[in-house]
Amino acid sequence: MFLSVDAGNTKVTFGFFERDVIRHVESVTCPANTKSSDIEVLLKEHFSDFKVENCMIASVVDELTENLKTVISEFFSVTPLVLSHKLNYGINFKSEHPEKYGADRVANVHAAAKLYKQRPLIVIDSGSATTFEVIDKNGDFAGGLIMPGMELQLKVLGEKTSKLPSLNLRSVPKDINIISNDTEEAIYAGVVVAHAQSVQGLLNLCEQKLSEKAFVVGTGGNINLVNKFMNERKIDVINPALTLEGIKMIYELNKLNVCS
Repeated sequence: MFLSVDAGNTKVTFGFFERDVIRHVESVTCPANTKSSDIEVLLKEHFSDFKVENCMIASVVDELTENLKTVISEFFSVTPLVLSHKLNYGINFKSEHPEKYGADRVANVHAAAKLYKQRPLIVIDSGSATTFEVIDKNGDFAGGLIMPGMELQLKVLGEKTSKLPSLNLRSVPKDINIISNDTEEAIYAGVVVAHAQSVQGLLNLCEQKLSEKAFVVGTGGNINLVNKFMNERKIDVINPALTLEGIKMIYELNKLNVCS
């Protein structure tokens, strides 16, 4: 099996592939300061029955990358490849500094460009942060934008105010009144609905810059919630495994050079 590892700011997601088919996906809480011994316990608890032949790690948490690489190498008896700017990304970046782009963003761009042929194309990834990646009509990565995610906004409100409650996205009401006399609902309106409307507005602005309508691909743990509260238009395709697929695709693109 091939193992794609997507290490984010709060969770690490493991995706196990048999050939090109993803068979198992699981996310575990794994903050930046997680020790190697704790990572090993997580692997033993969740993945003892999996046999891995190849692996790539895409990490946006430098403190975690080396520990993941070491423990995965020992646990699965493989040598993981880390996604970095030293590899062939498989797409032209209109940037003098592609090394500054997060590994998850690179994986999203690569996967979307290969899986979806419509141009221009915009990838929206909603997690700890919400990111936009824009592929122009020529198939080049033109750039993107980054905004705070909904969970981060809720956390800041709960921690930085004296009387507002700490809320989470697991308790979002099915319907949210924009004008509410309930404090919790008012917070969800100001975070969840406002975030979806911001995504919608930014999407419109991106399309104005592109001078044409784009094909929109959504991914990330919170993308369905964003899509639900977008009212002018909806995301064209939601692919929850986009990042994991991109990691595998970039590995395949580079494996001959890695193995030679």
